[in-house]
Amino acid sequence: SRVRNHNQRLIPRRVGVTRERVKLYKVLRKKSQLSKNPVIEMKRICVYCASSSKIDKSYFDAAERLAVQLVSHNVTVVYGGGAAGLMGRIADTVIQHGGHIVGVIPKFMTEVEWQHDGLEEIHVVADMHERKKKLLEGTDALIALPGGSGTFEELLEAISLKRLGLY
Repeated sequence: SRVRNHNQRLIPRRVGVTRERVKLYKVLRKKSQLSKNPVIEMKRICVYCASSSKIDKSYFDAAERLAVQLVSHNVTVVYGGGAAGLMGRIADTVIQHGGHIVGVIPKFMTEVEWQHDGLEEIHVVADMHERKKKLLEGTDALIALPGGSGTFEELLEAISLKRLGLY
């Protein structure tokens, strides 16, 4: 079956596409057309991602492509400050392409030398709670790449803070 969108074009009805979603799409589409500048310019984006290197190569390639795109749009990248896994790949790529990257790492991680030594700006904080707060401070958006329980937990906290109006 098909549904008509706001331009009266027929679009295929997909599984899970409800009339409410189509209505929401129409409203969002109309608002973006009315906006003088529909693209919000983002200057500072937080990236959550894996610190483990034991993940598929395709994720490393995706992290590298993301980093190149962020640098090409003059976005400051804020991330967990690590040197391994996707964290390391993001940092290495941003640095290699002349971008600006900010690491935020808790003190206990520096004691076991997990920090990226090539960063020009790194904030060493007291604990994980302070790290999560600092990662979001002044950011326009966040991106979550594949990771483990830490990445998932940070993302869920950010979503909760956004829903509560605190981020």
